[in-house]
Amino acid sequence: MAEPEPQAKKPVKPSDKYAVQLVETEKDFGELQQYVKSETERLEKIGYKPDISKGEHMPGLDMGLNMKTFDDYKERLDIARGVLPKDEKRREQYERLSKRSPQVIPRIIALVLRDKETGQIAGYTFQESKGYGAHQDMIYVPPESRKQGLFKILVKATEDTAKKFNYPFLELKVENDTIRGFLEKEGYQKDPTNGSFRMVKRLDTDEESEEKEAKAEA
Repeated sequence: MAEPEPQAKKPVKPSDKYAVQLVETEKDFGELQQYVKSETERLEKIGYKPDISKGEHMPGLDMGLNMKTFDDYKERLDIARGVLPKDEKRREQYERLSKRSPQVIPRIIALVLRDKETGQIAGYTFQESKGYGAHQDMIYVPPESRKQGLFKILVKATEDTAKKFNYPFLELKVENDTIRGFLEKEGYQKDPTNGSFRMVKRLDTDEESEEKEAKAEA
């Protein structure tokens, strides 16, 4: 009697292997800082040269946002949640700024991509939200792990998180045609105010938009 042929293993989907986590504790933030530092050192050691024209870049956390410590990050994450600082002086500063120029109040939301088995960080993203929308500042996946669906996981997680924080749209910086083509399929459109370097997607439904407009007119 012939032995049954072994069944081919089903390919493992990236979503089965990796999970996205919101950075919200000092431990999470410390691990992200360490990952960025070690990843930068590793890439410099092997002589990696990012091709900016293809949207490649070195890992980074600051990006001009002055996000040096967990306290810096936590304050901006809380602001994104609608929670003002406990410090009276800082609270008053934000309240004055909110009345005068709400579009410049910095809100930071960071996410890390972790291997479900090992818990190791395999990529990350953070968005700076100012005014009424979310602006993606960084999506990082190691060079050897690209074109495996990890970028798509982080984009989807970014959208889901922005929705939870009640942002009506998400804007992403785009630096190459491959990413631009992918985002167009995901419902993104070119931002007319930023040429081909920014793409925007509405995150609220038509019904939600109509409801907000009706309330504004009432």
